[in-house]
Amino acid sequence: MNDISKLPIEVVLICDPISDESEEIDHLSSDGDRPDPSSLELIFDGLLKIAEHVTHYRTIEDFINNINCHRKSVVFPYWFGEISRNRHSLVPAICESYGISYIGADAYTKAVCNDKHLAKTICEECRIPTPSGFILTEKKDLQLLSSWTYPAVIKPICQGSSLGISEKSLAQNEVEAREVAISLAKSFGWPVLVEEMLIGREISICIMGNHIDEPYIKALSWTINGQPDFLNERLFTYALKYLDNCDFLPVDESQILTESLVLSCKKLFQLLDKAEIIRIDGRITKNGFYAFELSPDLDLRPDGELAMSFGQNEYPCLLRKLITNALERAGRKLPADNKN
Repeated sequence: MNDISKLPIEVVLICDPISDESEEIDHLSSDGDRPDPSSLELIFDGLLKIAEHVTHYRTIEDFINNINCHRKSVVFPYWFGEISRNRHSLVPAICESYGISYIGADAYTKAVCNDKHLAKTICEECRIPTPSGFILTEKKDLQLLSSWTYPAVIKPICQGSSLGISEKSLAQNEVEAREVAISLAKSFGWPVLVEEMLIGREISICIMGNHIDEPYIKALSWTINGQPDFLNERLFTYALKYLDNCDFLPVDESQILTESLVLSCKKLFQLLDKAEIIRIDGRITKNGFYAFELSPDLDLRPDGELAMSFGQNEYPCLLRKLITNALERAGRKLPADNKN
């Protein structure tokens, strides 16, 4: 990925950054996963280096009002919207209905991955183990907490970016679990997910590909305040993810990406089909890797997970690869037949 020649196409970036005047945001904020203005600037500048034209829309409404101008463009969805379990699926669904190429997962994959319970079901189907747990669908289900073994992780079922996750999410008893579940239901609605707490190194497995060639598979971890084992017995909370002292940590992939796990990752990637990029979050325990979340909405900044996994020093080339993957996946020829 070392060719940064510009593609003779237009990329439409749909991104809704928070405003500089936004009030303080926390794990229960309705716009807690939206990018900041600096993220928009970094991604926009990166796209300008590999595409002749880049157009930005802040709202889906603006995009739809001008959609006939972009029939031959490639859409780059980075829109998070307000709290809604469907919000990540909207842009891909609109693009498909208009026959417009777009980068990343389709509406189905977005919806499935956004539901942590369904995501775990798919992982199990692909022989990737997941933590035991159950869902609370309404207030009367809180009685189920009395028979659970603690500590337990309590989290919203349809949120990403650690929304809804604080230190209190690791409940030590039934009383704490009820309190957190009710709070989450009030902010995000039912259902609420209850899981066992996994002890071990937090790991993300990133997969990128075009579903034609073999996908790239990489693994990474984090260090908090310079401590590689900081998260081993803690949750990766919303507050921790946005610390200045939260850094990516290289891992020994030979010890993590076993032959069987790689085969399972490939199966999962193929099963989800339209997903040029996806991340499997989990932990390495004494019994191996366990997955608890799937995300097709990676941090696409030059210092985000994708760039760290597949080439931070070649960020424009990485964006170019995502665009060419999307075009190839849609059966479109690369502009000027340039396939380098």
